[in-house]
Amino acid sequence: MLGPERVREIGVQYRRLVPAENDRIRLRAAILAGGAGGAGGWGGRAPSLAAKVRSDFAAGRTLLLNGWVLSATEARQCALFSLLA
Repeated sequence: MLGPERVREIGVQYRRLVPAENDRIRLRAAILAGGAGGAGGWGGRAPSLAAKVRSDFAAGRTLLLNGWVLSATEARQCALFSLLA
């Protein structure tokens, strides 16, 4: 929906905003852990990315980046994409 350039711009903006997650390993770990404390908050199984996005919105874990309101999970995915060659 956004296209690769817009996603990359959002990702770069997120990485500037959250320098602690400015590398592939940390971003991937943050995406996999999600906002609910990892799989522990999901009945022992890993939630889907869609479930993590819904959980982020429900808990207010959102960011305004390049005019878009994104969940933390979506923003991290954009940041990870922005690191790809």
